[in-house]
Amino acid sequence: PSSEFLQESDDLSDSQREELMSLWADLPSLNYSGDNGKARVRSVILSAVTPERPLVVDRVPMARIFDLRFNLVNIAAAVIVALGFILSPSTQQFRAIPGQLVTQVSLEDGSTVSLAPGSRLSVVEGFAARHRTVKLHGEAILNVEAGAVPFIVKTFDAETTVLGTQFNVKAWPGSIDAATQVSVSSGRVSVSVEDQVALVQPGQVVEASKEALEVLNADVSNLSSWANGGFHFMSEPISNVLDEIERRFDVKISAPASILHRPLSYSKSDVSSASEVLGDVAATISVRYRPTANGFELYLK
Repeated sequence: PSSEFLQESDDLSDSQREELMSLWADLPSLNYSGDNGKARVRSVILSAVTPERPLVVDRVPMARIFDLRFNLVNIAAAVIVALGFILSPSTQQFRAIPGQLVTQVSLEDGSTVSLAPGSRLSVVEGFAARHRTVKLHGEAILNVEAGAVPFIVKTFDAETTVLGTQFNVKAWPGSIDAATQVSVSSGRVSVSVEDQVALVQPGQVVEASKEALEVLNADVSNLSSWANGGFHFMSEPISNVLDEIERRFDVKISAPASILHRPLSYSKSDVSSASEVLGDVAATISVRYRPTANGFELYLK
């Protein structure tokens, strides 16, 4: 009867059937009737579904049992993932489209954020009601409403805490010598990196790094001139300047690797096109540029 049972199983391949026939031959003989065989099959399946019951091994293709257990594990994993997704707090994300000068975001506590092209701002559920924490990728000017709950801006390598002020945060993790830079127009902010903390006053700028938090006096209006169409860089790697032009005007710029780390200082209050600023940059660093199919190319003379 055992061989008949295996041979009549349509969902087994020939190799599976032959292997199970061999395994069955090694088991001790068992007496059963045809109807009792069906009951035993049902018993084994139930024991697989209910682990606390002892497993009865009898006349059931082992591949079926393993498949059933595997499916149960997959179902349990899917349920856990689904519950985690449902129960985790939702995040609202604001994106500034490249080529668009400023994207304005109004938050629930009355604070406003001006996002630079290509930037992202993430706000977790419960903002204003339970916390005032946002995550920034890129650059933004923040006008924070005063409140009892601190307003916290998290970037890839630093955390800036305020109670109410206006300040500019710049944090592009993919840039050469990437670091968070915070400049304050009014009020005060606290910038922290690991165990380092710096207090920044109006008219000051701090650049975060693992070595130190250096606070310097600066013309902070220049550092936020991007919001009015300006460009301002002080000893910035050319690669970072080109990245800014790409985001501002939604173009692609290629350049020789040999010039990407060279520092460049450049400031202009109003720039209307990519070719305008590229012409200035090319003249400053003694290279040439030309248009391509989707942007521009800098090349050595």
